[in-house]
Amino acid sequence: MERTYYPAGAKLVKLDDGLVGVSFGFWGCHEHEWGIAGIARAFGVPRKNEAGFEALRITQLPNGLYTGRNPDENYIIYDPSALRGYYDDLKRGLDGKFQFSTRPWTQRERAQNISYWLDTKLLIDGEDYLEAAWDASSFALRARGDENRAALEALETAFLEEDVVIAYNTPLVQRLGLLIYSRIPEKLKADFREKFRTP
Repeated sequence: MERTYYPAGAKLVKLDDGLVGVSFGFWGCHEHEWGIAGIARAFGVPRKNEAGFEALRITQLPNGLYTGRNPDENYIIYDPSALRGYYDDLKRGLDGKFQFSTRPWTQRERAQNISYWLDTKLLIDGEDYLEAAWDASSFALRARGDENRAALEALETAFLEEDVVIAYNTPLVQRLGLLIYSRIPEKLKADFREKFRTP
């Protein structure tokens, strides 16, 4: 996963009526060449026989999606491999061979590992900042400042309501982005429905 950088880094997507979502940007993020197939698949996108933003609206929440609020920041991470647990020790399997066994993290271990993950992948220095990283199968957002934090809180709620669009090369987002479906204007939905259709 690579972070994106100014001038084409993460930005809030806003229209006249207010916040619609977040664009992850792409500058410095060479993974954008690979697309977002892994992310789309994990969230059940695209919907079959649908068109426009409706086809890109999530249908499921995968394991590996984490949201959190610290005293001065919010984050959203989807990484199915890095945050699920770790190898405990060698144990003999049913076939008699030794193998590593995994166990899920305790709540404390998960908090420590997420903190470490954020500080190594998305270290930010400042009081009002939005940072993103992504590749074909994972993404992360970290926000400081009232407006940026409110955006991530809105996305967190939208995920729980399956009201999120995984956007890639749409009228509102050039590369990867997360949009709140219910906040996209109806005219924009109708226009994009004519241009994008799934089999």
